[in-house]
Amino acid sequence: MIIERNGVDEEFLAAHAEGYAEVVEALEPFARGADLRPLVPAATLQSPPHRVTGGKVTHSPEGRPAAGSEQRPKARWPRVAALLVLILAITGAVFLFMNPPKGDPVVILMDTTARKGVYDSDNDAIGASNAKEVSKVLQELLPQRSLTQVPLSAGWDREDYVITLRPDLVIVHRSSFFHSYNAELKLGYPPFTNAVDEARWRFLYENIGDDKLISLIGLIGNEVPQAKFLVYSRGTDTNWLSADFRVEWVRKIEGRFPKLKGRITTMVIPNGYTGSFRQSETRALLRSNVIEILKLPEKRGSEKRN
Repeated sequence: MIIERNGVDEEFLAAHAEGYAEVVEALEPFARGADLRPLVPAATLQSPPHRVTGGKVTHSPEGRPAAGSEQRPKARWPRVAALLVLILAITGAVFLFMNPPKGDPVVILMDTTARKGVYDSDNDAIGASNAKEVSKVLQELLPQRSLTQVPLSAGWDREDYVITLRPDLVIVHRSSFFHSYNAELKLGYPPFTNAVDEARWRFLYENIGDDKLISLIGLIGNEVPQAKFLVYSRGTDTNWLSADFRVEWVRKIEGRFPKLKGRITTMVIPNGYTGSFRQSETRALLRSNVIEILKLPEKRGSEKRN
């Protein structure tokens, strides 16, 4: 005979207690430390079901058989099974939300539209940045939807926008902010005829323009753990042409923002002040850097071109 407490068939729950426990155990890897015991009916965690020995029917004080004592709720298990399926579906959805499948990488292309910072005169004429040419090169490796161009200017303040894109790679022109500021301040470009003008120019480059760029890299890098950075320049600051200088430049950034260690790559645009992303040497260098940083398969470039 089966006794019900609070309308719950205790014999049924006890019989399926092991099944409940197995389901909870299966869900534990996705629980992230959450307590799954509430998913198990309380009766299965307490005492075993009470049975009346001897096979006799228990009567109520009025002499009638106890309510429900002669009926087994056969339809209860399908409802429980449906509930468990629902729980599994919700758990799976939460897991996918917390751990989305990795698709194509998100790449942000950042550069200035200031005249002296644009490598190709026709792009300068239409207000386009070098990011336009970088995008063309990378479309041989990645779908266009992976690439977002972000123009930089002296008053640029859209850090939060870039962070919300959760980039895997940010490709940025080292001199972006310097060229933008200099376009406003009109301090000119080397060579200078006196030390004062040169010192003023260098202060703008190193203490304002470069610091703005480094702060941006640090902010994005701290907020987006997977973000890596490829920083390029033709050498407006001629120090950039020295490999030792570039190594030290990265080291100082990593000292200021320790989380960025190992996440910054530098690149010198070939051919000096005539260099461009339209030149085959520069295109090949850019592709090889991006393939290495994002760990793309070498054959991906040829597949995209076919």
